[in-house]
Amino acid sequence: MKRLLPILLLTLLMLGSSGVPEASGQRFIIALNFEVTVEADGRAVIELKEHPFSLEGESLLHDEEVISRMMSEDSVEADILSALYMFSSDPSNVNYTLSEEPYIDYGLAVLCDVYGTGEMEELTGAIVIKVEVYLNETDALEHLEGDTFLLKARDPFTAQHPAAWVDVLEFKFGEGVELLNASWKPRDAQGPTEVGVDYLLWINPSEEAAPDVYLLTLKLPDVEISVKRVSLNLDVSSSSEGGLTSIHLKNREGRDLDLVVRLVGPGVDRARAVSLDPGEEKTVVFLVSGANLTVQVYTSGGALAYEGPVGGAAAGAPTEGEEVRPPPKESAGPPEPIKSLASLGVLVGVALMAVSFVVEGEERPEEVEREEYWIVGE
Repeated sequence: MKRLLPILLLTLLMLGSSGVPEASGQRFIIALNFEVTVEADGRAVIELKEHPFSLEGESLLHDEEVISRMMSEDSVEADILSALYMFSSDPSNVNYTLSEEPYIDYGLAVLCDVYGTGEMEELTGAIVIKVEVYLNETDALEHLEGDTFLLKARDPFTAQHPAAWVDVLEFKFGEGVELLNASWKPRDAQGPTEVGVDYLLWINPSEEAAPDVYLLTLKLPDVEISVKRVSLNLDVSSSSEGGLTSIHLKNREGRDLDLVVRLVGPGVDRARAVSLDPGEEKTVVFLVSGANLTVQVYTSGGALAYEGPVGGAAAGAPTEGEEVRPPPKESAGPPEPIKSLASLGVLVGVALMAVSFVVEGEERPEEVEREEYWIVGE
């Protein structure tokens, strides 16, 4: 269900407004079901099916003012943002296509716990919004080997507020796509309600039953692995000596940046997530040094924002501030190597792991605090 709080959050994000959706002073709730069709080339067609109803449970699909509000450009943009949160922690960096203009299908059924009893009610008719996105341009798709990929789909409402969840989520698989494995987190969440040859259907009656993350191991034979690049107004400088490699960042963008700093080289592959406010400087320090090291900086959406050799010419390096050498810390052991670019999402989202049982729940992993790096604010 699209709860009042998620609507408010989306409205705040898209419009800067603090109001709860209403028409003629009438507050209303929107039942929202998701359908995601994954194609062999890595495209995902996300279909949102919405049905508005009053706080008393009365359908408002024939209320012209409510429908006009829901099909407005601002409302549709908010719905698209909600959909993209399923596959990216930074939807603003995801390229998408609106497959067709939103329309009303009076024959569709939308399920929702209208009265808060734990029982699903069927609402007839839906506003339909279809969005197409390439998963290999998001941080949701991890390349395992060959044509095998791990797809991580988050509950977009839970990602914004832990008390909200998606009532219905159906995954469909296009021609050439093979589902090898399905799992979910946390382990004690509910598994799929229906399992078919080319689909999985979750009907989630409560927050406790709804998974936070859906993990699908898929064969996608036509996916082209690529690295998306973006241009950011970001200063990056680096140096390596005395067993330490320091990477200095300064955010010259007029917005917050959530980044992943990666250090790669012979026998070295380490990364660290870092957040920067506008104008803020931070130094990321790795307990490793040596020749032929390369710095890569990614957005939280997996796009490459900077790449260059350690100690090479810096892009707009800071002109003041001295090198920071924090006291040595006891190492917790060598870090796990990053197997692929797509797995960078592990550092800024829910950790992923390969699964070994078909349709098997996953336990929430223990978080391990490592000390092979640290961050110093300027």
